[in-house]
Amino acid sequence: MNSKDRDWLHLKILELASRGKSYRQIAEELQVSLGFISNILHEIHQQSKIEVRNWINDLMPTQLRQSLMLHDFILSQASAISENSRDERVRLQALSLLRETDQAKRDLLTDSSVINEAISYIEKRKMKQSASEMVAHSSDDSSSTIIEDTVGDDVSSQSVSETEQA
Repeated sequence: MNSKDRDWLHLKILELASRGKSYRQIAEELQVSLGFISNILHEIHQQSKIEVRNWINDLMPTQLRQSLMLHDFILSQASAISENSRDERVRLQALSLLRETDQAKRDLLTDSSVINEAISYIEKRKMKQSASEMVAHSSDDSSSTIIEDTVGDDVSSQSVSETEQA
């Protein structure tokens, strides 16, 4: 199967899945195996996770900054219009735009803060899990190992003893 056909098939599978069709229905409609559908959707899911992670790490900070700068520009222009216009309707529209833009900016800042906290939480959980797995797999160390759980501001320690008494 060439790459053009493969790309079409991936898009078709994704389209049918997004319409709520079951794996079995998709397989029957496209005349392919159920395992093939499962593998393709799993592959698409993994690729999507990577793309989201890359967007959060690489593009989101720049786009957030651009959005904030645009909001600041709109705020300054609307403020100038509301102060300098003699037409009461124009002044009211400018003030309304100021209020809406200010709220949108607050929402944008709040959303980015929540996303950053979620990312930080996930990274800390992964580090904790890795440390726990390393301790569980380590049988050569006869000393106690301290695992620190630093999720949030709470710091707790637990001692894991790997020595056995004969």
